[in-house]
Amino acid sequence: MHEPPTKRSWYVSVATSTLRALILAAAIVIGIVVIKNAFPENASQTFTPTTPTHGVASSPSVTPSSSPSASSSSKPRVKGVTVQVLNGTDTTGLAASVTDRLRRAGYSMKAPGGVKNASTTTIYYQAGFQPEAEFLKEKHFPKAVVAPAPSSFKSNLTVVLGANFVLSS
Repeated sequence: MHEPPTKRSWYVSVATSTLRALILAAAIVIGIVVIKNAFPENASQTFTPTTPTHGVASSPSVTPSSSPSASSSSKPRVKGVTVQVLNGTDTTGLAASVTDRLRRAGYSMKAPGGVKNASTTTIYYQAGFQPEAEFLKEKHFPKAVVAPAPSSFKSNLTVVLGANFVLSS
């Protein structure tokens, strides 16, 4: 025979049900976080590129620091150069297709992303990577502007595709 429920068994039942609900809620939250991180395009939409001023790109302090190291003595690198492409246009999937093309050209690519309304395609470079940025412009982005990277960009080169985007063949 089955014994009638006691106060203790009722509390154990409530505690077990509550624990199960908390575990289910935690699993849902973890699932949402995993799914959100699986699509990095949405994560980088908070980047807002700074519009480069031509005075900064051609300032004397930038040119001497990068010229002696690589521009005159060696060919710009492709292998080992990390590039991220950010879509600043309304064309869905543009950054992903450009990322695939650059990967096939030999670049190490970070996940593509997006920025809000960039009017000009810009190749941002970290210190020491100006020759590689100029080479990337010459080979793939003829209408791009080349400028030093803001601190928010962590790749060696970051390409922000703007409304004037034209990919050379």
